[in-house]
This record gives sequence, structure tokens and C-alpha cells, in this order.
Amino acid sequence: GMDTGVALLFSFLFTGIFFITNVISLIRRYTEWVSPVHITTSLITGIYLISSIVASAPEEWMSTYLLFWALVFAYGSYQVFIRTLNKTPFYIYAAVSVILIGTATIIELEGALLTIVLTLEVLAGIILMRRLKVSHKMLNIATALLMVPGLFTFEHLDSNWVNGFLNAD
Repeated sequence: GMDTGVALLFSFLFTGIFFITNVISLIRRYTEWVSPVHITTSLITGIYLISSIVASAPEEWMSTYLLFWALVFAYGSYQVFIRTLNKTPFYIYAAVSVILIGTATIIELEGALLTIVLTLEVLAGIILMRRLKVSHKMLNIATALLMVPGLFTFEHLDSNWVNGFLNAD
């Protein structure tokens, strides 16, 4: 209804303001060291945005909103990186972007197809991280994300796979 629309608009404005001020602050006050405040603000803003969309957006628009904001966060991470060459905020905003895309995937798909697509998304992220020459420690953490698609398989272990993996259980 009207209240959820207003709440969603408020959350988008709030997210936009926090995001823009955080990005500008990172660019203007560039140092190698990134304040825990910037990191915390980025992560909390992403979590707030996801919960606002899931709680208030019409179901048919959730994924569109999530993907729009994923692009905004990805663009912001790119802008911070090209202006400062600081990888930390780039990784943080990119991670928020990936979480937004993963959430959209979970909303849109189900069953074996969800597991397959999430696995491909994680693998694409790992390949991209490797090409960006991310540290081995970060690659190990990212590889652990391969467990996430596995969590969605438990409810489908008894599925009839004879007719293909796109069946509707």
C-alpha cells in the first residue's frame, strides 16, 4: 500500500544519501587506511537496503530494485578505485553489489536451477577476483561461498532427477 511505498522511497533516499556521502568522503580523504566507519557504513547500508526492498517492495519489482542498486554500488566501487587506487573500499562495495545480485537470484529462482545459477555466480566472482589479483586469503574466503548454493540443495535431495533438473519437485 501507500505506507510501504513511502517506506521504500525513504529507504532509497536514505541509501542514496549515505552511499554518495560515503563515496565522496572516501575520494576526498584518500589514505591507504580505510576507516572502520566507512566499512561499517557500507555494509549496514547494504543490509538496510536489502531488508527494505524485501519488506516493502512489490514482489514483482524486488529483483529489479536489487539489480539497480547492485549497479549503483558497483559503479561507486569503480569510481572510488579509479580515483584513489584503494582496493579496500572497492572490495567492500563490490561485495555489497554481489550480495544484492545473489539476493535477487534467490528471489527469482528455486530448486536445482537456483543452486546451479548461484554456483555459477560464485564461480564467476572467484574468476574475476583471480583476474584482479586478489590475495590468496580473500580467494579462500570467496571459495567458501561455494557452500551457499549447497545450502539450497537440502530441500531437493529427494527430487525426481530422472525428468531433468528443471522439474518443479
